[in-house]
Amino acid sequence: MNFANFLNLNYWFSLQPPFMSRQALFVAQIATLAIFAAGVALKFYAKILRKDPLRMKLLRRLGSLAIAIAVVLALWLFMKYETIYLLGARFWPPVFILIFGIWAWRLFDNFRRTAPQDHEAMRKAAEFRKYLPR
Repeated sequence: MNFANFLNLNYWFSLQPPFMSRQALFVAQIATLAIFAAGVALKFYAKILRKDPLRMKLLRRLGSLAIAIAVVLALWLFMKYETIYLLGARFWPPVFILIFGIWAWRLFDNFRRTAPQDHEAMRKAAEFRKYLPR
């Protein structure tokens, strides 16, 4: 593979990109299924963590992110397989990586910033609840 192609705009924006080989398509489908399964597993595991609501919220959001990535990847693979040139073009995966990277960064940054305040609020609520009648 010639890595100089990555710097050429004709490589990314060609109107008729080459077909995916069967092996590449199979590997991409397996990766899509694995990402989807990981997202569903994260959502189920989040339901188990009822005692730690902050971690539960983070895992639910990560599960949603993984499921969204899998759905978008499956749609792109379908467009690529059906040779719909514009929607199956090579420039879409970097766009998707950028969008989902920003989503993941915002998710973790929000969790990093709000986790200490949420822990403090939960501690105060537990302290207050111990004086209430049951």
